[in-house]
Amino acid sequence: MKHFIYLLIAFASVAMVSCGGSEGTNNELQAKVDSLTNVISTQQASISAMRDSIAILQFPADQRLAKIKQLIAEESFDNAKKEISALLSYFPNSQEAVQCPNLTESINTKIAAIEAEKERIKAQGFKVFRDNLSCSDNEENYSFSGFTFGRTFSFDNCNDVNEYSYRTADKDNTYLLFSLRMSTKKKYASPPSIYIYEVSGDKLKRLTHCMEEYASWTSYGAKIGNYSDDSHDFSKVNSVNYKFAGEISQSDAKRPLFVIFSKNGRSLKDEMSVDEVHADCIVIKVINRNAI
Repeated sequence: MKHFIYLLIAFASVAMVSCGGSEGTNNELQAKVDSLTNVISTQQASISAMRDSIAILQFPADQRLAKIKQLIAEESFDNAKKEISALLSYFPNSQEAVQCPNLTESINTKIAAIEAEKERIKAQGFKVFRDNLSCSDNEENYSFSGFTFGRTFSFDNCNDVNEYSYRTADKDNTYLLFSLRMSTKKKYASPPSIYIYEVSGDKLKRLTHCMEEYASWTSYGAKIGNYSDDSHDFSKVNSVNYKFAGEISQSDAKRPLFVIFSKNGRSLKDEMSVDEVHADCIVIKVINRNAI
């Protein structure tokens, strides 16, 4: 149809040129050309409207409602509000549109709760964090214990020969010592990288990375490599025991300290704010909490 109209316009234009001697005829033909042009514009608008209607109907009200609820569950509130506006615009009389006011109220309530929690964390600073001696991350379960200070870090205990390995902290330094029992159903796993941070104003500042060693061996022969030791192999056992030590100065040991590791293996910065610790870290233990 569109091509036919274009042909009519072209024919009328040719006719106008060939009838150059008659002004009245030219005016009449020009009027017809203008009329046909208006018809084309009207049809193009109708085609565009039909295409828009098809696109809207391909995403009906029930699917839009399901999408809105999904976005709310994912806390993608801005996108959820946009979808609510679209649903009310395209399907104002639908059953799904009736639910939109309650959904909007729910979004506003959730946003207010999130903002209130942020303000609470900000107001309390690092005091808001609690110890997590038993915690989980990425299908791995951790049980920490035995937090103490000492100048000697002992590990690799061999009961059959009553022998162990040890390290000694530098003078004027001490170790923060603790143990970890790590459990997982995975066949390949390793303990998390654990750090000690100190409270410095409104930031946490990294002091040191904690050393890790096996707590014990099944025998001295296994320790020196003569035998395998299945007690350290997650493909053979569900739990492995470790010992950790972080060396810091004796003066730092008197300050508020945070023993932390990152969620899902994320890298941690040398300095972190309260919000960053909340978002990226698992706080195992807070030392000297009363000094915060």
